[in-house]
Amino acid sequence: MKLSKTLAFVLVTLISISSIGQIDKAMPISNAKAALIIDSLENRLTSDSESDLGDIYYNLSLYYYQIDPNQASEKALMFIQFSDSLTSSLKKYTVYELLATIHENNGEYDSAYYYLNLQSQILNRVNQEKNDLLKDEYLGDRYDNTEESTILGLSIMSFVVIIIALLLLIALYIYRNGIKKKQTEIETIKNQELESANLKLQKFNDELQQAIMESTYERAIELEKTSNVISELRKTLKKAEEANYLKNAFLGTMSHQIRTPLSGIMGFSNILETELAVMGNEELYEFAKNIQEAGAKLMSLITNIIDISGIEANILELKITPCELNELVATVEKDFLIKAKDKGLIFKTKMGSSLPKVFADSENLIKSLNIVMDNAIQYTSKGFVTLSTTFDKSSNIATIEIKDKGIGIDKETLKLLTDSFDYSKHGSSLTYQGQGLGLILAHRLITLMNGSLDINSKQPGGTSVKINIPCSIGNPGVVSDLKSDKSEQEDSPETSMTSAPVFGKINIFVVEDDRMNRMVIEKMLKNTGEITTTIDGNDALKKLAEADSKNSKFDVMLLDMNLPSPWDGMTLMNEIRKKYPWTNNIPFIAQTAYAMAGDKDKYIDAGFNDYISKPINKNELITMIQKQLDLFKNDI
Repeated sequence: MKLSKTLAFVLVTLISISSIGQIDKAMPISNAKAALIIDSLENRLTSDSESDLGDIYYNLSLYYYQIDPNQASEKALMFIQFSDSLTSSLKKYTVYELLATIHENNGEYDSAYYYLNLQSQILNRVNQEKNDLLKDEYLGDRYDNTEESTILGLSIMSFVVIIIALLLLIALYIYRNGIKKKQTEIETIKNQELESANLKLQKFNDELQQAIMESTYERAIELEKTSNVISELRKTLKKAEEANYLKNAFLGTMSHQIRTPLSGIMGFSNILETELAVMGNEELYEFAKNIQEAGAKLMSLITNIIDISGIEANILELKITPCELNELVATVEKDFLIKAKDKGLIFKTKMGSSLPKVFADSENLIKSLNIVMDNAIQYTSKGFVTLSTTFDKSSNIATIEIKDKGIGIDKETLKLLTDSFDYSKHGSSLTYQGQGLGLILAHRLITLMNGSLDINSKQPGGTSVKINIPCSIGNPGVVSDLKSDKSEQEDSPETSMTSAPVFGKINIFVVEDDRMNRMVIEKMLKNTGEITTTIDGNDALKKLAEADSKNSKFDVMLLDMNLPSPWDGMTLMNEIRKKYPWTNNIPFIAQTAYAMAGDKDKYIDAGFNDYISKPINKNELITMIQKQLDLFKNDI
C-alpha cells in the first residue's frame, strides 16, 4: 500500500511539474501587466453574478501565483469553494496542482500530498471517463469479457506512466543538484572577488588617510595662524568696545560736569535779564542777554556733540512712525516767527495741502528743522526767509525747503558738513560759530530716517536746504497760495519771563545738591509760593518727616538725579512714595544735567511725571509745573 501511495505521489509530482510548465507558458506576461489584470478581476468580484465568481477566482489564483503565492493560495481556495459538479475538471486539476506546489515550496508536505492526491483522483476520474468512452465507442460489450493485463497489480498503462515518472524524477534530481553545485561555485567565486575588492578598498583608504594627513598638515598650521589672528582681532574689538563705552561714559560725565555750572550761569543771567529789564538799565541788560545767548550756544554745542557721538556709536534709537508733516512744520514755524520778526526779516510759509503722512521720528525731525531754521535766521541780516512743503507723487517723497538770503556757505565747508564728525578733518574750518556741527547732526538724523538733506548755497546769494522724507501713502498734495506774512497776522509774542503762567501760591519741594543751582531755582520760583530746598536724600527725608508730622503737604516735587551716595533721584522718589502715600497724588519732576539719548524715556519709565534738563529755563520750568498741576487736577 505504501508503495502504491509513493508511486502515486511521484506520478502526481511529475504531472504537476508539467502542469506548472503549462501554467507558466500560458502566462508569459510581466508583473506590471499581471497586476493590472488582477486589479480588473478584483473589481469584477463586486459587479459580476455569483455564477461567474468561480471563473474569476480561478484566473486570480493563476495571476497571483506569478506575483504573490500566498494570495494565489487564498484565491484557489475561494475557487474550490465556489466550484460544483459542472466546474471543469481541468480547472480543478490545475488549481489542486497550484496549491500542492505552493505548499511544497513552503515545506508543508502533508498539505502538498493532500492536494496532489485530489489532483490524482481528478486525473484518474478523467482517464476513467475517457476509457469508458473508448470502450463504449470501439469495443462495446467485447471489452467487458476481456481480462485486462496487469503488472504488480497495476495496469500496463499505469505501470508505464509510473516508470516514465520515475525517470523524470531522477532527471529532475540530477538537474537540481547540478544547479546547486553551479550556484555554489558561482558564490565561491563572488566571495573571492568581494574579498579581493575589500582588500583593495582597505588599501585605498589607508593611502587616502595618509594623503589627507600629509595635505592637511600645512592647512592645520595655516588654521592655527588664522585662529591667532582671529583671537587678536577679538581682543582689538573688545578694546574698541571698551573704548566706545568709555567714550560714551565720558560724554555723559562731561555733559553733567559742564551742564551743572552752566545751569547756574544761565539761570543767574536769566534772572539778571529780568531784573535789569525792570530797572531799565539797557547797557547791563545787554550784557546779561549776551551771557544768556553765549550759554545757549554752548549748550547747543554740547547737545550736538553728544547726539552725533550717539549716532556714530549706533546707540541712538529712532521711533519711525507716520507723521503729519504740515503739523510738524507749523510747530517749527511758530517757534521761529518771533525770532525772524525781532531781526526784521520777512518770514513766509508755503505749505502743501492734503499732504500724505511721512515716515519719520517726529522729535528728531523737528530738531533737524530747528537747526536749519536757526542757521537761516541767524546768518540772514536782511531779506526773506521762506519755509515750504511740497510732494512728488512719482517718487512718493515729501520735501521741506528752507531758503534764506544770508551770507551763504563756501564749497569746502559744504563738503565737510556731510562727513562724519572728526576733529582731524574739520578743525577750525567749521565756520559760523560752530553751527556747522548742527548741520552735520541734522544730516545724520535725516539719513537715519531714510531721507536726505541737500544743501545748495552761493556766496553771496543765500542758502537753500531741502529735506526729503519718504511718505506712507502716495497721495498728491496741492500746494496752497502764499500765506501772508505771519509777522503781520500774528502779533502775540511767545511766552516771555514776564508773561509766564501765573498760578496760586503752591508748596514746592526741591532736592538739589549744587548750591548755585539751588539759589537759581529758589530765585526762579520765589513768586510761585513757598519753596523748601534740601541738599541730599537724607536731608529730604528728614524735612519731609517734619512736614508730615505737622500735616503739611507739598504740591510739586523737583528732584535732582545726581545726588550724593547712597541716593539718586529715582531711588529717592521710590522711597518717598513708599513712606508717604499722599505723594502719589502730586507730580514728580526730574531735573538733571545728563543729556544722553534715551534719558527722558528712562526717567518717565521709572515713574517721574516729567523731565527737565539743565541749564533750566525759567519759562520752561514754570510752564511744566503748571501743566503737571493741571493734569493732576483733572485726574482728581
